[in-house]
Amino acid sequence: KRYLELKNVALQAKNYEEAIVYCNKVLEIDPNSIESWLDKAQATFYLTTSANNRYSEAMSYVERASALQPGDERIYQFKTELTEKQGLWINSLAIDALERAKKMYTEFYRIRYEERFAEQNSAKYYQEAMDYCIEASKYLPFSRTILENIDYVRFCAEWVHWDPIVKE
Repeated sequence: KRYLELKNVALQAKNYEEAIVYCNKVLEIDPNSIESWLDKAQATFYLTTSANNRYSEAMSYVERASALQPGDERIYQFKTELTEKQGLWINSLAIDALERAKKMYTEFYRIRYEERFAEQNSAKYYQEAMDYCIEASKYLPFSRTILENIDYVRFCAEWVHWDPIVKE
């Protein structure tokens, strides 16, 4: 009972590493605690960084909860929300990457005053933005915002030879 309290306090304080420690303590005592599996998934997901995407690990904990109680609507909703948050987070990375790409294009153009030079040197930054957009669309395939972002990145860098998936 005390571990449950500590886990909840850590989650409320957004101390996700500590929350995971207490989730593990609860799960040692009660491996069938669906709430603790979901809390562990949430805490793990919020420890995601661009260098270490922990979405898959978090989803594995959701799957453990689902195996304990198949068909539970709450678990389904949690999984859906986590997937949506993942797509939105990756979309925000795409927007940041696009801003860097536009800034790099401007900087390269300012250095040499040659459009071709700016295009060649900023292409990888536009590609990074597009890669994030495509990745976000895997999580939210029907998101109008993400589809518009794909089109906008393509528009900003029409000179890039985009993969056919971009046109799709």
